[in-house]
Amino acid sequence: MVLTNSQIRALTYFERPRLPVARQILLPRPASSKHRKPITAWLFWSRPEGQLDTATDLILDIPGGGFVSIGPQHHQERLRRWALVTRRPILAIDYGKAPECE
Repeated sequence: MVLTNSQIRALTYFERPRLPVARQILLPRPASSKHRKPITAWLFWSRPEGQLDTATDLILDIPGGGFVSIGPQHHQERLRRWALVTRRPILAIDYGKAPECE
């Protein structure tokens, strides 16, 4: 039997670390960009949100590649654990398809 990613995520739901901050954010593109769609990213932080402005380090994660490894929402278990272990905010970029491919 082969499990899909969504089935694996459902099976591991109760083992997934709970974080105060685990949310999708949209990063606007520069006004000079010919692409208007914002960049989608996921932010994971193991401390209270009020302490986010005191963070001096950031881990930038760009999961996937070649549309084979899927985006950050499918890597949440790894990203949440990474945020807990490193005690640093994790910003995972959902690179998506190139605008000319949409």
